[in-house]
Amino acid sequence: MKQTIVIPEFLTHVEKTDNKVAPNKFVKINNQTIYNGAITRFTRNTVIGNMHKYIEDAVDKHILRQHLSPVKIKFIIKTVLNHGSISRRNGKINWKKVGKNYVPNWDIENLSSIWIKCINDVLVKKRILVDDNVKFIKKISYEFEEVDDISEREIIVEIQDINE
Repeated sequence: MKQTIVIPEFLTHVEKTDNKVAPNKFVKINNQTIYNGAITRFTRNTVIGNMHKYIEDAVDKHILRQHLSPVKIKFIIKTVLNHGSISRRNGKINWKKVGKNYVPNWDIENLSSIWIKCINDVLVKKRILVDDNVKFIKKISYEFEEVDDISEREIIVEIQDINE
């Protein structure tokens, strides 16, 4: 039996600070940004912790059974062709539709890999998966599907037992 998790309008940016008084600062969600050494390990912990909280809220909206046997997981990242150009200013996402001849310059693995890691961590924490090591996750795949508007972005996670 395949189980599906849908994360609609997934975050493009996440808080990199945990300020109690001042407004939080944000970082774009991208594996290179988070793991290239430009942010400290303390900031990275805050970023990943905030992503985990966000994902937990999304996962809690689904009724999921625990997978005790090995699984395969498919991640479908639905977003706009120019996702790499999305920015955040004054608390709002900035994005413009692109023309017919637009050529994207961002890599799907830089976006998908950080989401895959964080979603798998949450699935283990929520006991949907026993662990996220190779004994329990035998196959992971990801793909990009273009949507017309930034409001249509979503991440779809399909979990299926290998033996089914």
